[in-house]
Amino acid sequence: MANVGGPDNVMDVENCMIRLRFELSDTSLINEDKIKQIGAHGTVIIDKHHAQIVIGPEVNKVSKYLIQELET
Repeated sequence: MANVGGPDNVMDVENCMIRLRFELSDTSLINEDKIKQIGAHGTVIIDKHHAQIVIGPEVNKVSKYLIQELET
């Protein structure tokens, strides 16, 4: 969560087959190097509020974890 600017920066998160799709307050807070270091295949910055992180087939587990973190 910290690598996308923390929970206060995350407005929404959902997933497709292999990617996490984020709506963020500010995509400039994304730490792309750290995201790759923890196993992501890449990051796509779409605009200043939308980004996607390529995770792979385990994206459902990651998505569920992030959503739980946001709800607490």
